[in-house]
Amino acid sequence: MVRIQPEVSQDDLAALADAIRQFQHDTGQSAEQAVMFAAVKVAASGRADSKPAKRNRESITNPEWKQARGSFAWARNQQRRGQDIPPEAKIALAQLNNISPYFIRFLSQTRPPHLSPSWEKKDPRRQIKRVTDGGTGGLAKHTWNVMTGKLNAMREGAGNFRGKNFRVSKYKEQLGNEAGAVVARLINRLSYLEDAYPGITGRAITKGSRALIKEGERLMAKAARRANR
Repeated sequence: MVRIQPEVSQDDLAALADAIRQFQHDTGQSAEQAVMFAAVKVAASGRADSKPAKRNRESITNPEWKQARGSFAWARNQQRRGQDIPPEAKIALAQLNNISPYFIRFLSQTRPPHLSPSWEKKDPRRQIKRVTDGGTGGLAKHTWNVMTGKLNAMREGAGNFRGKNFRVSKYKEQLGNEAGAVVARLINRLSYLEDAYPGITGRAITKGSRALIKEGERLMAKAARRANR
């Protein structure tokens, strides 16, 4: 059994369970081998899906500033030509200077996505440093990549690896007095994961299931070629 957090639909998990059973049937591998192979495929699918974000955070034009600027464009033009404008227009233009023209959209691990006022289109705060440079750019892909590596490392034995943004473990779930089923648990703690990549967790399950089925078919074809030599 493979368990993933954030939670995914029961239909996706059922499809993964069917793929694991099919993989066992096709390859003759043990339940433990099939479960861990499936866990690796799921994590690898998450890694492939979490493409690094753009180098710059999104800059959004402030609609309040845009509307006010458009409404008093005539007053700005008259001022540029040295012509006088009504007092109320002068007040409106002065107030316009207090409205930020842009917002920068920030995705954070510690709080919900938020917009921060910005006065420059090329605000230096938009730059996203890569994980390799001490920043957070590419953190999602990096986290899935580490999870994939740890799962590969524990395929032949039990284990429990945890990092700042993840945890992966392998254990047997007791069923009464019997050892029960082998369970692989994947926990990705990046709070913004679904905001940055909507549906990524479900897609990781679906693509992992497909990859497992394809691998079973590949191994069967390989065995058939050997038998026909």
